Amino acid sequence: MDKYPLAMANINKVNKQLILYQLEYLQKYGIHDILITVEKKFAHKLEKFLKNDFKNMDPMANIDLVIFQEEEEPVVVLQKMKDIIVSDFILMEGNSILDIPLDEVLDTHLMSGSSLTPLLKEFDMVKGGKGAKLAEVGSEDIFGISSWTPE
Repeated sequence: MDKYPLAMANINKVNKQLILYQLEYLQKYGIHDILITVEKKFAHKLEKFLKNDFKNMDPMANIDLVIFQEEEEPVVVLQKMKDIIVSDFILMEGNSILDIPLDEVLDTHLMSGSSLTPLLKEFDMVKGGKGAKLAEVGSEDIFGISSWTPE
């Protein structure tokens, strides 16, 4: 999968690319402003996919790409986006599949007044080959909502 970003992999269960599933998931819950971070080497492929294959059903959608270099760590990419992210935001790992009611997570975040609301997935190493699998041992899915206002 070195020729395409993992987010463009096809999900067999729903027969669509992961990025498409994620975009539809966010839009289903009224998330209109979406930033997609992508490595420079995959940017043109993702741009082409969004232009030709993504059927945007949200007239209020604003989907932009933020291109970064392969060697940059995710936190560095977020720091570079400090002028773009001006209020609460959702951070979602590119290889995550979520099916939880996002409106409940958003309500919990807003009502608690938290500065960060993480959604964590438990992984039982004892099950071995049964149940959910991680891409690599020691990796995890990342999903979080932050009430962050840049200085």
